[in-house]
Amino acid sequence: MNILAKIFNRVSDPSGPSDGLQQQEREAIIDLLLLCMYADNHLSLAESKVLTDKIEAFDWDSPTYIDIYISDSTAKVRRALADSKLEEDLLHSLRERIVSDHAKHKAKTSMYTLFYSDGEDEKERQFRHKVTQILN
Repeated sequence: MNILAKIFNRVSDPSGPSDGLQQQEREAIIDLLLLCMYADNHLSLAESKVLTDKIEAFDWDSPTYIDIYISDSTAKVRRALADSKLEEDLLHSLRERIVSDHAKHKAKTSMYTLFYSDGEDEKERQFRHKVTQILN
């Protein structure tokens, strides 16, 4: 199901979300992926496609439209990367919101996929290591 269908078809599934995530985990994974995209100061179409593919797989369940969440999250990530204290706060927030083993695995594999989509550089490798430690 594409993102627009998810936004306009908010029918609750009694069996629960098929992605196995809580809403706070979905939001945290989006924050993480945006943080990863901006970590090397280079945005690529390959990374953007990975982000889009990952988001489309989510069972978005929030009164906030996903496009608005992404816009707000992008602004938050850009501020965080310009201020080490804000970055640490955001990373701490990710650790608190990504709680289940399933979500941790999903976050890490999504991060790896994003970094490898356009070739991981040293800055991304260091950032990946930092995030991996936080999520363990």
